[in-house]
Amino acid sequence: MKISKNKINFLDQRSSGILLPINALPGKYGIGSLGSDAKLFIDFLQNSAQKYWQICPFGHFGNENSPYSCYSAFAGAPYFIDLDALKQEGLLLEAELRKKTRQRKNFINYEQIKPFYLQKLELAYERFCSGKFPLLKKKLENFLKKEISWIKDYALFMALKDYFSNDNWYEWPKAIKFRTSKALRYYEQLLAHKIQFYSFIQFLFYKQWEELVRYAHEHQVFIIGDVPIYISYKSAEVWARPKEFLLKKDLRPAFVAGVPPDYFSKTGQLWGNPLYDWSYMEKNKFQWWLEVFKHLTSAFDVVRIDHFRGFAAYWRVSAQAKTAAQGKWIFAPGEKLFKKIKQKLQGLPFIAEDLGLITPDVIALRKKLNLPGMTVLHFSLDTLDTCLPPSVIYTGTHDNNTTLGWFKQMNSIEQKKICSILGCSPQKVVSYMIETAFASSAFLAIVPMQDILQLDSWARTNTPGSIHNLFRFKLERSQLKKNLALDLRKTTQLYGRYLKEENRV
Repeated sequence: MKISKNKINFLDQRSSGILLPINALPGKYGIGSLGSDAKLFIDFLQNSAQKYWQICPFGHFGNENSPYSCYSAFAGAPYFIDLDALKQEGLLLEAELRKKTRQRKNFINYEQIKPFYLQKLELAYERFCSGKFPLLKKKLENFLKKEISWIKDYALFMALKDYFSNDNWYEWPKAIKFRTSKALRYYEQLLAHKIQFYSFIQFLFYKQWEELVRYAHEHQVFIIGDVPIYISYKSAEVWARPKEFLLKKDLRPAFVAGVPPDYFSKTGQLWGNPLYDWSYMEKNKFQWWLEVFKHLTSAFDVVRIDHFRGFAAYWRVSAQAKTAAQGKWIFAPGEKLFKKIKQKLQGLPFIAEDLGLITPDVIALRKKLNLPGMTVLHFSLDTLDTCLPPSVIYTGTHDNNTTLGWFKQMNSIEQKKICSILGCSPQKVVSYMIETAFASSAFLAIVPMQDILQLDSWARTNTPGSIHNLFRFKLERSQLKKNLALDLRKTTQLYGRYLKEENRV
């Protein structure tokens, strides 16, 4: 994957942007896509004078529907592929797209959407296999050569998942679980058609992604991606590269990831992801991480590093633990890792998510790498004078309640305090929070789209520690009003975060 990029002055210019996951775009088929849905939003960003669109990870998420729990660190979600674009290419017919999923306003029904999309993509693949698309076939071959480092393992993993009707590879037959040469050869032949199907899906995804990024750049909009620090145990990488992780001889996790008790949970957050074997990774010159960051920086203009503190020290919890309350901080060689990444990539276009329990070693690492951190007004409104560049300021993140929901859940004393700090009435809290972010000294201000629309708690993206209603909020086209863009444009101009197009580089 190679995307031609404009050079951006990431740390030097006051600017702003909007946080909205791809799935939350106003999708015609029940979920956001990389086609006209995304282009409509990019148009809105340009019209509202926003320079950045921040997304959540766009990976192939599993049964939890969370982009932070994916089948691969590299593969894109099939459900984001623009089906109308496939129709225009002749891979799908109009009649095949007439029957849509039943939709509820502002809500993503994954239970209907997933089988719907996979069925349509299978139809597209069967039509592709007819031999009537020689140019597309050549492009697919080139894509597979470029992405050989990950796509073969991913496609086989997905084919095996379907074959065994089980995404927990630990429960697969022993020979393929341990990836014996004989078993790999057998299943590669047996499942060849399905393997090619999943490879084809990734080709379509990244073909459309490259087209979308070009469209964004043409409209002076740049994309901030997101990398989860950990990957799912039920992933191609853990199955294919077990030495990179702290696993027992039977390939079960020895320890799992999480965070101690914090703002979001009194018992901590038990994520359950396998931990990295940093000793092995260091001996291997961090090869896997170099592949991951090379992939990410080719896809995005800037990358937010989720749970950055885990690169200084991580919270290690027993795999048998029921909560994350009992754990231990373990040193991680983050400085050595990012030194390698900087050498490889000639720079570090990253934002360090440094929220939660941040100790001096985390601050020291971020400063040594010269990475901007994050300030979230929900947590730090009363200490905003400490927010100095380089920093990215947010009203809230994808893990927070909406600002309106956050305010309404407070008691009357807390609400009065917030209104006093902002100097406004309760009815104006959301708009004043946005203005506070834009007026701050932070070089970049990011606001979730739900706050731009002043939506209540029902519209929040995610609730950490909960398994219910993850990433189900979706915009409607009718919510992207022209007047909304004009109002945001005025605020952006007022606080010096807008540069005329000829000066936006």
